[in-house]
Amino acid sequence: MDIPNKIISLSITFLLYCFGSLLSPSVAHADFTGKVLSVTDGDTLTVKYKKLKIKVRLQNIDAPEHGQPYGDAAHHLLKALVWHKQVNIRGEEKMDQYNRVLGVVELEGNNINAMMVEMGWAWVYETYNSDHTFNALQTKARNQRRGLWQDSSPVAPWIWRKDHKKPTRY
Repeated sequence: MDIPNKIISLSITFLLYCFGSLLSPSVAHADFTGKVLSVTDGDTLTVKYKKLKIKVRLQNIDAPEHGQPYGDAAHHLLKALVWHKQVNIRGEEKMDQYNRVLGVVELEGNNINAMMVEMGWAWVYETYNSDHTFNALQTKARNQRRGLWQDSSPVAPWIWRKDHKKPTRY
């Protein structure tokens, strides 16, 4: 992400926090509605909010990476679910290390983050998970061999990333 986009992204998060704090405690979260412009992979998308493009990382989950088994399938499923649709993003005023807003994506009352786990196309991201209902969804998907769980020994994305690190350039 280039510097102007980082500044815009950080600014909107800060403004949402400030205005939310002034209005009421329940509005202090980074809740907004926008149209999904693009889907990067199985756990990242870009939403148009007013005139801004905001990159959103689906909270609590981790989908297979591009180049990893089931990565393309997870990407295509998320795209089929939300691309060009109006979604609500719920979350705290937090951003990840790549300056993406962390949030729960909702479409017509459905929690898309939970659906990705329940359908077997994403893992519960245990290190960062704040919603423990996701664990039961993952267990059910695994037991029913849905999505990536049809593989006898799928590799979690955080392990795959560690094993496939890009060499550092100097």
